This record gives sequence, C-alpha cells and structure tokens, in this order.
Amino acid sequence: MIINCNSKEELCFLLKKFITGNDKAKTSNQIYLNEDLLSKPKIAYVFSGQGGQWFAMGRHLIANEPIFANSIEAIDILLQDIAGWSLIKEMNKNKSDSLINKTEIAQSAIFAIQVSLVKLLEY
Repeated sequence: MIINCNSKEELCFLLKKFITGNDKAKTSNQIYLNEDLLSKPKIAYVFSGQGGQWFAMGRHLIANEPIFANSIEAIDILLQDIAGWSLIKEMNKNKSDSLINKTEIAQSAIFAIQVSLVKLLEY
C-alpha cells in the first residue's frame, strides 16, 4: 500500500477513510493498494534504536544458540575491519569495564543482536 500525504493529520484521515471501507479513498490517487499485498501476508521486523541496550545482553543466546552465535561472530569479523574493535570482546566484558552505553558500541551491539535474532528465527 502506498499512501501519498503531506501531514500526519492527512495520513490519519486517509487511513480512517480506508479502514471504514470508503471506496473513494481506495481508488483515489492518494491511496494505492496492490490487492496482492492483502492475499500474500509478509512478515515485517521492526528494530529498536539505541536505548534498549544493557550489560551482558545476548550472552545467553551466544552460549546456547549456535545460529545466533555464528551470526554475531560474522558481524564481529566485519566490524573489526571497519571499527578496529571486537564486538564479542565488548559484549563479554564485566559490568565495570563494559562500554555498552557508548553510542558506537550500543548501536553496533543492538544491530548485531537484532540481525542475529532474525537469523535464529529464520531457522
């Protein structure tokens, strides 16, 4: 579905019209609905941003889920080449040494965990 609008208020108005079954909204140039989208449901993943991180997050899954651990390790290798530090080392630090609240560590760790969870769920 594509909704063409210029404001949050217009978006809400158009969505309400669509939900209530107003045919005019469905056929207008403001809302384009591909009927295949309704017959072929898809999964969508919504990832959080920074702020949800905590010390030792992901450790249980790394220790107990090989698919998750392999994904974290693959991301760690790529990240080391780019950032020059190890995500796995950062994720395994003790609480007093953890840098998880630094933006570059937190965002990298959250990204890696979310991607690795998707890999685990795909299995």
